[in-house]
Order: sequence, then C-alpha cells, then structure tokens
Amino acid sequence: MYKYQKVADQIIRDIKLELLRPGTALPTDDSLMKKYGVSRVTVRKSISYLIEKGVVDNAGNKRMINDTKLSSSDGLNHFQPLIYAIAQPEITNVITECAVEQANPYSDEIFKRNVGAYFKANLWYQHLDTIIANTQSIIPAELVSGTGTDMYDKKAVQVLIEQTAYQVGYNSEVHIDAIDPCKHTFDHAIQGASNAIFFKLTERIFNDNQQTILFNELYLSTKNAMVTIHTS
Repeated sequence: MYKYQKVADQIIRDIKLELLRPGTALPTDDSLMKKYGVSRVTVRKSISYLIEKGVVDNAGNKRMINDTKLSSSDGLNHFQPLIYAIAQPEITNVITECAVEQANPYSDEIFKRNVGAYFKANLWYQHLDTIIANTQSIIPAELVSGTGTDMYDKKAVQVLIEQTAYQVGYNSEVHIDAIDPCKHTFDHAIQGASNAIFFKLTERIFNDNQQTILFNELYLSTKNAMVTIHTS
C-alpha cells in the first residue's frame, strides 16, 4: 500500500469516527500534513484518491467531505490497524509469532463465550532494525476457520489481523492507557521500554452480533506515537 493510500485510509477512519465531520470542508493541506506527519505531495495524492472514490467532493475552492458515501453498513472496510495510524517512525518490517491454545477462563472473559480454541499472535513492528511497537492479538479459532487462514503462514496471520478482521468486522471499540513498561514483560526489547512511558491501546473488533472476533493490545512508547489525550 502506498503512503498516500495509508493517509487516505486514516482520513476515512477519522470521518467514520466523526473526528472529521461529513458535510464539512476537509482541513487545509497544512493541517493534514501536521496531523498525519506527511508531505504536501502525499496529502494532495490522498485527497485526489478520496475525490476519485467519492469520499470527498471538489466543490470550487472547498473540498467537502461527502455525507452520503460512507455509512455504517460499510462495517470496518476502511479501517486499518491502529499502529499505522499513530506510529511516528515509518514501519519497515513486521515479525510475526503465533501459537494455539485451548479455551480457558482468560479467553472466556475476553470473548464472553467458550471459543474452543484460540490463537495468540504477536506482531513486532520494526523501524529499520529496531522494534518500536508490539501488538498482542487473541484470535478465536472460528475466525481462522471462517476466513480460511493458514496460521502456519506468518504473512497470512498478519493479513488476518491487519486486514481480514476489519473486512468481516462490523464495529470496534478502543481504550487507551499510559503504563510503565518496566512492569510488563515483553519477549523482545522495544524501543523506549527502559526510559519512557508506554501507551497501551486495547482494541476489540465485533461482528454484527456484537461478539468479539479479535482482541488486540498495542504497546509503544509515547515518544513514538502520534496520540493526543484531552482531559477535563
């Protein structure tokens, strides 16, 4: 996926979350450049792509967000993993690890049902040779069989977590916490784990029956994340 397409997907996600409101003008190039951390050329390619897709209307001097093109029936087709939306350094490689386990009280609590068996997957996101983030995913066997995913194929596991689950999902919820990484055990060293506060983003993806079909926990240093927390 090209960088401009990733930015377009981030804009669509923000529209669906109403961080950018349908029926209003798209922010200026400068605002989008600052928000998504990209060049003016990338922003303009992204906007052209959105205009082509009908998400944005080019109305004179204003680029209006279409209030009819996106609807809840789209599910999560335009969503993407949180890591690509918030990571500051460019992700250049992903290391995937996966294991299968039988259902237990931990999985019962996550899925609110007995799923029989589930897969635990770790995605380690690298910038060059440095791991900058970790996503820990819990995947019920029913999602694996339903999508025909070969869990021995590491690339297929990554695609299931980063693409397929969003395509079959109906909605999601995300919670964010700040944690001390020294109190959490990671299998591999993550940049900033010894001297920085970490964000922990917990994401659930639901089917149309509001059953959890994927549970993700994303960990990364606050220094490597484009996240703003507003408090009152």
